[in-house]
Amino acid sequence: MRKRFVRFDGALTQSRVGRWLAPAVLVPAVLVTGVVAAGLWLDPGPAEAAGAAPEGRVAQDPQVLELFERALPWYPDSTLRVVQDEVHGAGGGTYRVVTVERSCDERFLAGRQSALIDQKTSWACLGNVSRIPVKDEVSQGLRSSIEKTLPVALESALRTKVRVEWGDAYAPEGAVLPMTLQVSSGYGEFRRSAAVSADGKFLAMGEPLPFGKDPVAYRREMLRSSNLVIWDHGPADAAVEIVEFSDFECPGCKVKWALLETALERYGPSIHHGMVAFPLTSVHPWAFRAACAGWCVGQQSSDAVLPMKQLFYSLQSEMTVSQVTPTASDFVEGQGLSTESFKECYLRPPSLNAVHDQMSLGRTLGVDATPTYFINGWKVQVPEKTWLLPMIERLISEAAK
Repeated sequence: MRKRFVRFDGALTQSRVGRWLAPAVLVPAVLVTGVVAAGLWLDPGPAEAAGAAPEGRVAQDPQVLELFERALPWYPDSTLRVVQDEVHGAGGGTYRVVTVERSCDERFLAGRQSALIDQKTSWACLGNVSRIPVKDEVSQGLRSSIEKTLPVALESALRTKVRVEWGDAYAPEGAVLPMTLQVSSGYGEFRRSAAVSADGKFLAMGEPLPFGKDPVAYRREMLRSSNLVIWDHGPADAAVEIVEFSDFECPGCKVKWALLETALERYGPSIHHGMVAFPLTSVHPWAFRAACAGWCVGQQSSDAVLPMKQLFYSLQSEMTVSQVTPTASDFVEGQGLSTESFKECYLRPPSLNAVHDQMSLGRTLGVDATPTYFINGWKVQVPEKTWLLPMIERLISEAAK
């Protein structure tokens, strides 16, 4: 077990003093239960292979630790250790199943996280990795089996429709076969990444990352180049970029917004803040409609996005699905925006497509709960004033050097 410290400026370092934590993987935990119940997986976790090293003897691979340290949410005074590292041959190459255990004071974020790493293509799928019963080399039969059984299992767990698509995924095929899950939101479909090992032994669902590259820099560039972020505060050349994935119906988003407001007020033009909608449609019935309204407002005036968010936050306890449209329409009129442009956008292809693409972007970046923030590429969940504001101050200082 190691403690490590990683500088906020995006550089990698191997020093021994650490401050780390892991993400809350609430949705995948539900998926595991549902998929096992549907009979697709033999067990709910990446069980150790015969002859695998006991946890206490697993080598602490620096490159694996680097991947998890940079990919998992930042949180003070946490430790990471590799508890599983299996190597398998398939598809003319090799892949690894690795599991890292995180310890910290925040129960919501502590626990184990796994990754399926294709050493042939140097891509990883970080999230949930579980053993599946198929043992033969991959064939059309395996693909057909995945296409038939995985959607049934996920529909049982999520109570929504899912389709499997092969090809045109996030990475080339190698020892691991990437796939895309098209998940129904009730208003259309969004995408999330998954993969199956080429020997049919393991299934992974999670965030795709290039193995050997810095996840922090990778995410930061992805967000900078995306046209799905509504930038609503500060100049584009600010020292600190904060991209917020949130849900207007989410109580936690409302609570944590007060802390973000404090940061925006205190550091002003040093922060460039952006919003990405991530409505949790399975538990928040009016969130998707509100997200569409937010997108349409943002297309007319980015300055109106934060006031609209605050309006919906203030109405959380009384808002219903039927009230979203009149509430948003009244807001648009009150802001002096074009009601006709809003009507042409709201719950029509411009906003429906945009919000689904925002949800897909979130899944690609490993967003599994709201609110989730990316601060200069660093993933942050459950932020607290005691360390978030000093973190921002340090990033500002680093940028000034």
